[in-house]
Amino acid sequence: AVQLFTSYGDIDWKDKTLLQTAVDGIYNCLNNDPATIVRVKAACAFNCILHHRDATQMVKPHLKNILAVYLTLLDKFDL
Repeated sequence: AVQLFTSYGDIDWKDKTLLQTAVDGIYNCLNNDPATIVRVKAACAFNCILHHRDATQMVKPHLKNILAVYLTLLDKFDL
């Protein structure tokens, strides 16, 4: 699913509840998945899906945590 949103996350989301479900799922993968590759893919998916103003508003409460995870991944892979 994360790969799907990386590829097609910039589509026009008519149903905001579906967008919320996608944002929640990507956020869950980013924070809780034990597989590092899934967390990296989730970070890429967020990059794509956050082109939507509504999605950006949905993640604002979690932005501090998201940035911390991004920095951890960058540090881990020396990017």
